[in-house]
Formats: sequence, structure tokens, C-alpha cells
Amino acid sequence: MKHIIHSIVTLALLGFTVLQFSFCGKDDPPPAPEPTEAERVTALLTAGNWPLTSVTVEGENAAEIFKDFSITFTNTGYTTTGTTPVWKRSGTWAFTDATATKFRRDDNVEVTIESINETSLKLVLFWEQELTEPGRTNALRGRHEFTLTK
Repeated sequence: MKHIIHSIVTLALLGFTVLQFSFCGKDDPPPAPEPTEAERVTALLTAGNWPLTSVTVEGENAAEIFKDFSITFTNTGYTTTGTTPVWKRSGTWAFTDATATKFRRDDNVEVTIESINETSLKLVLFWEQELTEPGRTNALRGRHEFTLTK
């Protein structure tokens, strides 16, 4: 009887030891860190071309000034199409802080990202430069709100 109890205890200990060693070295890798806000917004910005849905200047419809406008972002640059009196054909940009709600273009214009998701983007900028074309100087000065939708 002692021999049977001793065998059962030995087998139990051996089983426990094998079970314990079977988990050694199999630590799950740490979870991937959550993306920063700048990484999240950059991924949304760079996920394709953003065609213009509407644009206002000081609250007035300005669609006729931005015919066929669209913008495509890369991690540090952008390109535009269509009529773009307040956007260069191409340039660079960088976030101004970690909240990723504003970026500065290489022409020193600050652009606010009012909203962004997978299909909709709203950008706001203030344009203070004068153009030489008569009649358009006042029409282009002020707050520009761009709504772009994929």
C-alpha cells in the first residue's frame, strides 16, 4: 500500500513538474503599443486622395474659386489638383504638437484639422496674402473651411 501511495505521489509531482516546464519560454509577446495621435491622424490623412466637397471663405461659398480641387497627403508632404489659390501644387507639412490637430505647411501657413475620419476631413486655414488679380483679393482673405470627402 505504501508503495502505491508513493507511486501516486511521485507521478503527481512528475506531472506537475512537466506541466510547469511546458509553460516556460512561452511568454506572450507584449501587446503592440497603441498608435500615438499623430500616427493615427497621419494614417487617416495618407489613406488616399481627398476630393473637395465644399469650401467657404468667411462663411461664403467659394466653390467656383477651387474648381476640381483635391489633396493627397504623404507622411510629410502633399500634392494638390485643380484650382488651388491658397494651396501650392506640392509642399511639405508637419504637426505643430502631439495632439495632431494642427499642422504647418512649408509656406508657414497653419492648418487646423477640425475633424477627420476614414471618409471625411475638415480643414481650416486663415489666408492673409493678397493676390494681384482684381476682385479676388478680398474674396480670398480670411477663414477658409475645406470639407473633403472620399
